[in-house]
Amino acid sequence: MAALRDAAEIHKAEMSSLNDEVKRLNGREANLQKEISDLQVALVAVKEHGERECNRLRNDRATKVARTTKKAQARLDKVKAYLKEQEDLVGPKVDAENQAKGAEEIVGILMQRGAKIAASELSGLKELTRRAADEVNALNVIELGDDDLNMSPDQLGFSRQTSQVAPVADQHGSNVDLVSGSDIRRVSVEEANQTI
Repeated sequence: MAALRDAAEIHKAEMSSLNDEVKRLNGREANLQKEISDLQVALVAVKEHGERECNRLRNDRATKVARTTKKAQARLDKVKAYLKEQEDLVGPKVDAENQAKGAEEIVGILMQRGAKIAASELSGLKELTRRAADEVNALNVIELGDDDLNMSPDQLGFSRQTSQVAPVADQHGSNVDLVSGSDIRRVSVEEANQTI
C-alpha cells in the first residue's frame, strides 16, 4: 500500500504541475488573444491612415496636373495669339514697309544709272516709307520669351522625384533643345473654323 500512496503522491504532484502549466498556457492564450485584438485595431487604423494618405496624394497629384495643364494652355494660347497677330497685323505692315523701302532703293539705283525722277515723286516715296516704318514701330506686339515657348513638363514646374526614379536621358522624348525660340516664331498655325 505504501507503493500506491507513493504513486498517488507522484501523480498528485504531476497533476498539480500540469494544472499549473494549463493555467500558465491559458494566461498566455489570453495575452495572445489581447495582442491579436490590439493588432487588429492597429491594422484598421493603419489601413484608414493609408487610404487617407493615398487620397491626399491622389488629390495633390490631380491638383498639380491641373495647374500644369493650365500653365501649358496659357503658354500655348499666348503662342497662338502671337502667331495670329503676326499673320493678321504685323505681317502686312512689315510687308508694306519692306515694299516701300524696296521701291525707294530701286528708285535710288535707277537714279544712279541716270534716270530722272521728279522731286515730288521722291518726297512722296520717302513719306510713304516713313509712314510705313512709323506704323511698324508703333505696333504693340506680343513678346514671347523662351519660357513661353517651352512646354516641357520640367519647365512647367511639374517634375519627378529624382530619388525615386533613375535618371534617363531624354526620358520624355522632349525636343525642347532641338528647336530654338526663333524657329518657333516662324511657324504658322492654321485654325479651322468650327461650326456647330
